[in-house]
Amino acid sequence: MRNIETLKGRGTVASGSGEDTAAVEYEIQIRHKEIPVNAYGETLPGLPSMDGWVKPVCFFGVQTLTLTLKDGRTAKFVYRNDSGDIHVNWIEPPA
Repeated sequence: MRNIETLKGRGTVASGSGEDTAAVEYEIQIRHKEIPVNAYGETLPGLPSMDGWVKPVCFFGVQTLTLTLKDGRTAKFVYRNDSGDIHVNWIEPPA
C-alpha cells in the first residue's frame, strides 16, 4: 500500500442525526494498493483505502458518523472497534 495523504488535527464528530457533536482529534491515512501491469515492474494505482483513528471515542455503535476536518471537509466514517480505529467511507469537499 502506498500512502497518498495523511490528514490529522482537531475536528468535530456529529452523530448520525447531526443533533449531537463532540470535539475530537483524528488521523486518517489515505492509501492505495499498487496493481502490477507487466513484468517490468510498472504499476497502476488501485482504489483508495481510508483508515485511521478518532479520539476520544464518541457515539460508538452509531452506524455512520460525520467528522468535520480542520480544513472544512467532512468524512463519513464508522468505528472499527471501541479503541477509536475507524474506516472512512468517503470525504466530501467543504460546503
